[in-house]
Amino acid sequence: MIGTICRALGRHTALGLAVAGVWSVGASAAITQFTDEASWRAAAGATTTIGVPDIPPGTHPEAFAGSGLQSVNLYGLTLTDGYEHLHYALGVPMGTTIFAGGSIDLNYTFSVPINAFAQQWLYYRPQTLVLYMQSTVVGYFQWVPDAPDPWPATKFYGFTSTVAFDRVFSFNTGEAHYGTQIMFTQIVPAPAGGLCVLLGGAFARRRRVRA
Repeated sequence: MIGTICRALGRHTALGLAVAGVWSVGASAAITQFTDEASWRAAAGATTTIGVPDIPPGTHPEAFAGSGLQSVNLYGLTLTDGYEHLHYALGVPMGTTIFAGGSIDLNYTFSVPINAFAQQWLYYRPQTLVLYMQSTVVGYFQWVPDAPDPWPATKFYGFTSTVAFDRVFSFNTGEAHYGTQIMFTQIVPAPAGGLCVLLGGAFARRRRVRA
């Protein structure tokens, strides 16, 4: 399997640089893969879920930045006439806006390091996933989905990593991406101005003491 992944990496310029040593390869993560959502959630701990019915139509790479998914090269595709096959496969009504990626390569960038990632996705082909911490590769592996029955249909796929990562690079051998949900380790935003409030209170107390 490693040989297959390395050949696939070599066909993608950025990852080829990493394999060649232009970008560094860090600690090797131990990956646990899940096809059952309840089991993944139990292992992942607190998580965030984004997706249907909150996907905006059109291209908005930073639409979910407030949740910690800083950017992703997906767009919102509204299922109108001509997309009946996706309505059937994804199990959502016509008129629903879903995640779609015209590119075979997807980049998910997070505001802070996380340890768990999952999707409800329409999988046709094996996916190669590469995990980064900044510009360092910390793990790479392949997921080969079992054919859903009935086919086509969405499948849950998730994983946890022993090494934290802040970017997931995912690609396959030529199919577009469609899905309804993205899930990941819950990211709690730092309270704005919290440090200033604390410092302000400390200075106020000092002034009262001196007075």
